[in-house]
Amino acid sequence: MAYAAWTTLSGGLAARTIDGGIVMVRKAGFASLAEAITAWEEGERSRMVREVAELGRYVDAALDRVLACLTR
Repeated sequence: MAYAAWTTLSGGLAARTIDGGIVMVRKAGFASLAEAITAWEEGERSRMVREVAELGRYVDAALDRVLACLTR
């Protein structure tokens, strides 16, 4: 995601619409708002990778069951 896609509401608050919802990021605890946005984006990216990996495990298990039924 790009920093330009965010709307700065004040010096320490930014918002963006993602999947129909509004995401708000605060500067609190970071040196800059850009750093806070980058941290949120990296966390979101990590969450998505974990979810895709979990989905992959479910698909693998389902395919293993299908193959087991076909080879009986």
